Amino acid sequence: MKLQCTEKEQIAGKGKAIEVKNLEVRFPVRSGLFRRETAVVRAVDGVTFDVVEGETVGLVGESGSGKTTTGRSLLGLAPAIPGSVRLFGRSLEELMNSRHDLQKIGQLVFQDPFASLNPRLAIGAAISEALYVHGMKDKSARHERMFELLDQVGLRPETATRYPVALSGGQRQRVAIARALAVEPRIMILDEVVSALDVSIQGQILNLLMDLQKTQKLSFLFITHDLSVVRYVSHRVVVMYRGCLMEEGETESVFRNPKHPYTHSLLSAVPVPNPATQRFKRKMQIRVEAHNLTSVTVGCRFQGSCPHADDLCRNQEPEILEVSRRHRVACHHWAKIPDFSVG
Repeated sequence: MKLQCTEKEQIAGKGKAIEVKNLEVRFPVRSGLFRRETAVVRAVDGVTFDVVEGETVGLVGESGSGKTTTGRSLLGLAPAIPGSVRLFGRSLEELMNSRHDLQKIGQLVFQDPFASLNPRLAIGAAISEALYVHGMKDKSARHERMFELLDQVGLRPETATRYPVALSGGQRQRVAIARALAVEPRIMILDEVVSALDVSIQGQILNLLMDLQKTQKLSFLFITHDLSVVRYVSHRVVVMYRGCLMEEGETESVFRNPKHPYTHSLLSAVPVPNPATQRFKRKMQIRVEAHNLTSVTVGCRFQGSCPHADDLCRNQEPEILEVSRRHRVACHHWAKIPDFSVG
């Protein structure tokens, strides 16, 4: 998606849909006969970012980086520390006192729609159930609204009588999006929503989401490992590694001039049609080492894989610095990172 400057300025002038400040999520590890706590998984460790109304923010990182846990914590589905999340100015704790208020503000769409749909319910019944739970008691009104939602996501009316097993992966994902839209949310957390689909179907679903964002005035947090998808749909991108924020900035700024070695390594793995650029990127690739999620690292989290790591990196955790307008990075040696563009 090639965003015009005027569109970026319009988004920048709006209020914040999501505010995340020093977000932490911990999971205890229990073992032994009495299930005593023996370790703690630091799934998310002090992450700060925001999503502006009408904006799409891509949240990227390798498996285990904490991006899915971050997304779930925004809707109260993971144990975040109190006071670290606000949705449209209201604290998550306040919204969780009324689950209906929270669900009307934000909805989560999962990677596998088949697992999130009841195989015993027809598609129309699954969507109508969501409408009934959220207060639409009139059967005829539910029936009419259900067909409106199917039309919004590009499905034929006869889909209402079919079951999930009879639909393709792309159709099931459209149903999951329609069910999320049933409560007219203002925020959608999209967790790897196209990663299991064919490339041609991915494009259709992404275009559908972008159209819905404009017509429904939605704000998206798009969680994925596919950087090509992030570049297509996102206004800004947040890069995570081992539960920490490594880099954040406008999408084109990060893709064309990454400042963190980890971001550099992720972008180096993205194939490009230019052979000369691809050969250069291959030379610049960094091997990212596996890590123990329960271990506590002194200094920079990426020091074990970073070619620029020194004693400063091993002893002092880097602060998040704003290196240019709306571009932040957590690296002591960000100025040493060579420039390159992914095209």
